[in-house]
Order: sequence, then C-alpha cells, then structure tokens
Amino acid sequence: MKNLLIVIFFTSIFSNVFAQSDSLSEKGVATYKNNVQLNLLGFAGYFGLQYERALSKHVSISLIGDYFFPFARLTSDPTPSNFYKKNYFIHAQARYYFTKKSTFNNGFYLAGDVGYKYSKEYNVKDNDIYVENRAPIVGGGLGYQLLIKKRFVVDAGFTTAFSIWQQINSSSNNYGWVKSKSRTLDIPLYINIGYAF
Repeated sequence: MKNLLIVIFFTSIFSNVFAQSDSLSEKGVATYKNNVQLNLLGFAGYFGLQYERALSKHVSISLIGDYFFPFARLTSDPTPSNFYKKNYFIHAQARYYFTKKSTFNNGFYLAGDVGYKYSKEYNVKDNDIYVENRAPIVGGGLGYQLLIKKRFVVDAGFTTAFSIWQQINSSSNNYGWVKSKSRTLDIPLYINIGYAF
C-alpha cells in the first residue's frame, strides 16, 4: 500500500510538470508565449518598449509604450521660429497571426490598437511658447514577426493611430484644455528586436 501511494504521488507530480510546461510543442520544438521587444529606430528618435503574450497559436495581446524625441533640436541652433515636437504613446494591441507553425507569436499578422497619445510642440529658446495635444487613439496595422534561434525575436511592420477626439492646450489661451474639431493620423513604422521566454 505504501509503495502504491509513492508511485501515485510521483506520477501525479511528473504529469503536472509536463502538463503545465508550455515551452515545448508537440514536435519537440521550443515555443514561448511571452516576449519583450525594443525598437531599433532609436537613432532616429523613435523609442519603443513592448511586452507580448500569446493567448493561442494565432492570437496575442501586447502592451506598448512609444516616445518620439526631436533629435533636430540637438543639431540646430534654437531660434524663435524653430518649433520641435515630441510624442508619447501608450497602447494595447491585439494581433492575429496567419501561421501554420506550432510556435507562438510567429509569422505574418494583422493588428488592432487602442490607446492614448500626448504630443507637445515647443520652442527651445522660449519654453513658455508651446502647443499640447492629447487624444484617445484607435488603429490597426500589418507586420511580420520571426523567431530566430528559439528565443531571438525580430518584428517589423507599421501601425496607424487615429485620434477619436482631441484636446488642445496652448500658451496663447487662458482656457486650459479645449476640445478640437481636428483629428490626427500617425503611421509609425517599427523594427524591433526582442527576447522570447
């Protein structure tokens, strides 16, 4: 009886370990449901950080933060007519992968986004001259993600960010944030590298 209980105990432990492991596919190929990525376009002023989690072989969700820094202000002389713009984006993204492979987060995909955008145009010589915008955004995009050497991720594509409505605040008015009739459309490109786990 004691030996039977020991066998049942160890059998249940090993079966749970293998059942809960999501790092091996049915063919023994390593697959990972998570990845973190950095945008390689930082040299152009576009910085991005992304976390992605696979919900299934075809569907994933991501949380993404983007920042655009106006590097032109570092290489040009500030004058009263020079205005620079910086952007912040925080958005959630859902992806659908058109893959036939057993790996997660791999191949050609369609993406849908929802999030928030903040931008500021300002004069470096006089920081009291500025225009700010903020807006909720929706959008979509296309891309291709490739898993290399089991854990190395390369992701490239584009997305759109359309403002649903927009508020503006500027140094020239005394009303604070006011609703604007204008809408903006941004189409950022990205080339990311990352690590799967």
